[in-house]
Amino acid sequence: EIVMPIPFASAVGGTSLLWQAQTDMYFRLASGDWGPPPPSYYELPIVKEMLSKRPVSPQTPQQLRAFLVQHDVSTVIVDPTQPGPWPRVLVQAGWQPTVTIGGVTLYRRVSSTSSSTSSTA
Repeated sequence: EIVMPIPFASAVGGTSLLWQAQTDMYFRLASGDWGPPPPSYYELPIVKEMLSKRPVSPQTPQQLRAFLVQHDVSTVIVDPTQPGPWPRVLVQAGWQPTVTIGGVTLYRRVSSTSSSTSSTA
């Protein structure tokens, strides 16, 4: 399983690595391993936005959705102590909170059939 932590690339603070260790390395991190994200990530506008403190743009939900699909992310883990605008952006990108456990909220992608059904209603 591949997960993306929010705050993104929080390896410096250790939170995402701690979550990974607590699960006996059950998942891989879409934000890279120890330290900053992989150098190629810095070319992506969505990564620049996730690392900055500036307000999100109207294109952010679409860019986030594309990033998550491109990196085969199945779950986004949101630290509620540092959520920023990302819970709202995740919902706009078609992801929903599924459970809050251990002090974090897990988001998963809404299936394409339920997305297409709700968009035609």
